[in-house]
Amino acid sequence: GAIGGVVNVITAKPEQGVQTKLRVMGGSNDLEQYAITNEGSKNDWYWRVGLQKDIIGSYKDGHGVRIPQHGNSHTASFMVGNKINDKNDVKISYDTYRGDVMYSDHLGALNHIRYGNEANDSLRAIWNNKISNRWSHQLYLMNNHYKTTYDGYLTDVKTRGIGDQVTYKAKDHTVVGGFDWRQDKVVNMGGVKLTNASYFIQDEWKFAPKWTVTPGIRIDHHSSFGTHTSPSISLGYDVNAKTNVYAAYKEYFLAPTPYQLFDGFNGNRNLKPETGHEFDLGVHHKFGKTWNSNLSFFSRSTKDKIGWVMTNPAAFTGQYRNFDTEKAHGINADVRKQLTKHLSARLGYTYTHIDATPTRKANRDGYVPKHAVNAGLDYNDAKWDAHLDIRGIINRPGTADNVFPRKTYWLADISANYRVRENVTVFGRINNIFDTYYAEQSSVRWGNPGDWWPGQGRNFRLGLEVTI
Repeated sequence: GAIGGVVNVITAKPEQGVQTKLRVMGGSNDLEQYAITNEGSKNDWYWRVGLQKDIIGSYKDGHGVRIPQHGNSHTASFMVGNKINDKNDVKISYDTYRGDVMYSDHLGALNHIRYGNEANDSLRAIWNNKISNRWSHQLYLMNNHYKTTYDGYLTDVKTRGIGDQVTYKAKDHTVVGGFDWRQDKVVNMGGVKLTNASYFIQDEWKFAPKWTVTPGIRIDHHSSFGTHTSPSISLGYDVNAKTNVYAAYKEYFLAPTPYQLFDGFNGNRNLKPETGHEFDLGVHHKFGKTWNSNLSFFSRSTKDKIGWVMTNPAAFTGQYRNFDTEKAHGINADVRKQLTKHLSARLGYTYTHIDATPTRKANRDGYVPKHAVNAGLDYNDAKWDAHLDIRGIINRPGTADNVFPRKTYWLADISANYRVRENVTVFGRINNIFDTYYAEQSSVRWGNPGDWWPGQGRNFRLGLEVTI
């Protein structure tokens, strides 16, 4: 589902040698976490093996109300690779997750307890091949199985895929091309299959000392929705050593997911794929050695946008449907400053406006905030890593002023790692420092005042990691 871009699959290699990490963490809401990881690199072989156990219990919101929940899960992962020679490297990885959950309904129906379980298995194989100084490629194979049961409803999807990405580097050109083939098999819907084959190429061409142009094209052929061509182009100009400006245009095609098409309660087999285009304009600027900033503007138009519509408020059931057109525009800005050798600050702002459609109010029924602010302080030295993160959500009313407890709210988190010695680290985190009462999902539109899902109040976690 990448919109008009290239996907690069990267798996980090362990450093030379062998090490084992043991990790234990606990905290609010009966939180428990236990993990062990062994990784290493020896001769031409490298590997990583890990196992993690997570337990979580009920939490309290910002008003001290206990929200029933329980989760018990474990994750296991395995990766092994071999550097065959200077030109060939192969690796295979396998990840598995199993979890059981108990959770409650919205605040107006906390006694309505729901149950579920989830299983996810993922197998990948990757071959990196350096053909020459200019030519290289990356071939991958993948096989996933995702299976969940929530409130007795089963979702069972198997996905397999293959892709190859070829890169050619010359003096003024970097050309990337390849193909990607994916197939989803919806087991719980009688084994129906959806297949998409895509082919892509782009050329990053430095055609003048300060100018770079990157044209590209992606062709998708979907088993249910035919062939779609999505061109893209970007243009960059280096004004000077401190300033770069760019403009970009891209078209995209997004097919409905198997869930959107075939879900027994919400699915709609008559859905059309989303198509559209986006224009971006931006500037990167360094004010000095310790200052840098970004400013960008986007404008997007989507045809046949897919969204969920309530069809029966009494039963809280609905259906995925296409909207004729959805237009959106926005601004992103951020600035970073190195205050001292060890301390830096960051500030980001996002403005988003999404036009109303015949069935939804502006900003997707008011669920997308008009304004968002992210700010923070980061400290790092030989012993400490510490971070203060502040997030502001401004003007997020939902469909009406009483859909959320607050349409504007601020959250602050603080975290720190302390290296007791080279192989021992203590870490901790406090979330929602000021115990803010807020909600990000709501049922008020179809229920009663207060029928929202409140976020967690102040909570903490503390842990220890030892490397052997």
